[in-house]
Formats: sequence, structure tokens, C-alpha cells
Amino acid sequence: MLFRSILSQSTSAQAVCLNSSFNPLTVTASGNNITYQWYSNSIASSSGGILISGVVSPSYTPLSSAVGSTYYYCIVNGTCGSDTSVVSGAMQVDDLTVIASQTLTTQTVCQLDSMTSLSVLSSGTGLSYSWFSNMLQGYSGANFISGAVNSNYIPSSSVAGTSYYYCIVTGTCGSDTSQISGAQIVNPLATLALVSLPGSNAQTVCENNSISPITYVFSGAAGVSVVGLPNGIIANTTTDSVLISGSSTMPGNYTD
Repeated sequence: MLFRSILSQSTSAQAVCLNSSFNPLTVTASGNNITYQWYSNSIASSSGGILISGVVSPSYTPLSSAVGSTYYYCIVNGTCGSDTSVVSGAMQVDDLTVIASQTLTTQTVCQLDSMTSLSVLSSGTGLSYSWFSNMLQGYSGANFISGAVNSNYIPSSSVAGTSYYYCIVTGTCGSDTSQISGAQIVNPLATLALVSLPGSNAQTVCENNSISPITYVFSGAAGVSVVGLPNGIIANTTTDSVLISGSSTMPGNYTD
């Protein structure tokens, strides 16, 4: 009567993504009246494993329906005793790369002011992040932002204008792309610039006499109010500039 013995086994470590397929684990044994019983374990040990019901063949394909690492081994029984396989390497199931939530709301600031961070919250294994900016609200034609490699990104407010952002998250099991952010609006700083002045920039007049008109262009965000004392508001603009004329009979401060 032959003594039973495991002659060979294929139990190398494997890693797959969630719900993908493992390669089967196998054992080859000799002996009479051989039966096979497979066990799973949360640690690399052939002691204390959980019997896998219904699996009685010399091969077993591990399930990949749950994220984590599991180990397996097989006990072969025969007429003349039993033998236990080595414990398999870790059968690792990695989670799919998914953006679970994102904070990409619209915001409006003045140039050089602080902007609120945009962010994504993701699940998966081995995650990396790439942020992109665009002048349009879309993915096409976007520019990769060098150095933006975290799950959050603070847009720059150094240049006036409107930009949109999105993030691509890449992991061991694929990638996921965020939605396009709301508009990130940076309004320009207001500036008061001299346009024209007849003759020299310096003028000397007697009290209550008129000076030559001075024309300025006021550049700033749409909707500013220009104030001249003592006459109060002298112009409202819905464009990016307004012309202001002043004289000694209309002294004033010009502010936005």
C-alpha cells in the first residue's frame, strides 16, 4: 500500500485588483484513496486556518471579492496518512482607484489674495495625484501643473483671470478623473494711471483758478465705483476702465 505524499505544489504569491482573477493554486500528490481539503488563513501559517467548504480538488482559485491579503494551504489525506502543503504566498487583493468625494467649488478673490484649497478624497492602492488647469471649463487642452502631486491643490492668484481645475488619481488598479472645478476667478488689482496732461506735469495756479484738466484711466475689476470729493460718486463702471477728469474746482480722492 503506497504512502501518500505531496510531490509538487504551486502556491506562489499573487496580487490582483478587486474582482479580478487569481491563477489557481495546485498540489500534486501520490498515494491511495487521496482526498484534498483547502484552508484559508489571515496569517502565513498552516495552523488555525478556516476550512473552505466544497473545495475537494487538487487545485483552488482564490476569491478576489474582498480587499486584503489571504494565505492558503491544502491537506491531502490518503489510506496511509496525510500531508500538508506549504502555506501559499500572500494572495493580495488591491482596491480599485476611485474618487469618493471632491471639493471643487467656485471662488472669487482679488489678485494676490489667498484661495481655498481644491481637494479630492480617493480610495485605492499606491495612489498618486496629477492636477491640471484650463482656461475653459473642460478637459481638452488642459495644462499639467508641475509639482501638484497631493490630494489637494491651492490655485494661484498671482495672475488675474478665470481658470478651471481637475485632478487625475492613478493607483495600482486603474485611475479616476475628478469633475471640472467651478470657476476660480481672480479679479485684478485697481490701478490709477495718468493718461494725458497738457504741457508739463507740474502746474501752478492761483487760488480758485482752474488748472488744466487731467485725465486718468482707472483700471480694475468690473463694477467698481469711482469717488471724487466733494461731489461724491462721479462714475460707476461695468467695464475694466473709466476715465476721470479733475480740476482745482473739483478736488478729490480717487479710490475703488
